[in-house]
Amino acid sequence: TVAGDPRFSNVSPTALHFDGADDMLRVADDGDSLADFEAADSFTLEADFRTTAHAAGGASGSGPLISKDVGSNSPSFWLRVEGGRVRFLLDDGTNTASVISTTLVSDGDWHHVAAVRDASDHELLLYIDNVLDVTAIDGTAGAFANGNDLLIGAFNASSPGVKRVQGDIAFARGAQGALSASDFIQPAPEPGTGG
Repeated sequence: TVAGDPRFSNVSPTALHFDGADDMLRVADDGDSLADFEAADSFTLEADFRTTAHAAGGASGSGPLISKDVGSNSPSFWLRVEGGRVRFLLDDGTNTASVISTTLVSDGDWHHVAAVRDASDHELLLYIDNVLDVTAIDGTAGAFANGNDLLIGAFNASSPGVKRVQGDIAFARGAQGALSASDFIQPAPEPGTGG
């Protein structure tokens, strides 16, 4: 572990360091996983991380933050750093929808990202540091449920050293519903503010 994001010392004073080679955190799929989102489900993925990697190399050089994937054209979802930006992707096995941030995040600073799938409005929203960065149309119509494990720092199909995150992750969270910024994990109040 390493020291975590000081903004979120109330949540996690430490962070896990991922070496980009073979580190990952695995949450086993028990057959009735809360992360097996259905077609009508709105949900939110959050992560707080820092990296100086994944600024180049396209998909092969990407660093997954959260993934529950099978592969292309299979029910899957993931959140990763790619080309120095954050990318959120949904695949229902037939249709794919994704959104990529305008903000660069491979700068060695801590960044909080929230990826929202709003099923009611058929929209994907990506927040960087609690500010709405970009939106996209969600054209998926099926479920994203699969039998693979939920991973932090890797893809289910990635081999050691390939598509593994290099950097630090202070926390990751998945939540039911299309959360707004006020519902995201909140930073510690500034000293003397009483909040």
